[in-house]
Amino acid sequence: MENSSKALIIAGAILISILIIGLGVTIFQNAQKVIKGSGNVDSQAAMANNERYQEFIGDNATASDVKQLISLVNTSNLTARTKGENTVVGIVLDGTAQPNLSSVKILNGKTYTVKLDNTKQSDDPIEDSFGETDPSYYRNGYIRIIVIKTNSK
Repeated sequence: MENSSKALIIAGAILISILIIGLGVTIFQNAQKVIKGSGNVDSQAAMANNERYQEFIGDNATASDVKQLISLVNTSNLTARTKGENTVVGIVLDGTAQPNLSSVKILNGKTYTVKLDNTKQSDDPIEDSFGETDPSYYRNGYIRIIVIKTNSK
């Protein structure tokens, strides 16, 4: 009788242990889903941010379009710097980096090619000296450098 009661206690302890382990595995799997979901939110935020610039990308942008793009980038950069975020966008106009976007000269009557020169990525912040060969994207997916060239026509 004594042995059978001990066996029941041990069996109960084993069942409780299995339940606790199962609960731990379930919690761990749910935590992994949440972590993976937060990475998805970051990529969605980058896509939403980049979408603002995509409408300007092309071979035949007007001076008005380019001015609007530069204004958008300038506003976005001010917000990013205020928040301390590494999402500042650089503009390269006709091969020259434009660190001061408020003084960029866009000529009316001209057309421009606006593009992202490559798919390379970097975590480095935009500095005063950057160029068209620098990575066009941050590693988090945000656009880093937009290249604008005056069309010859």
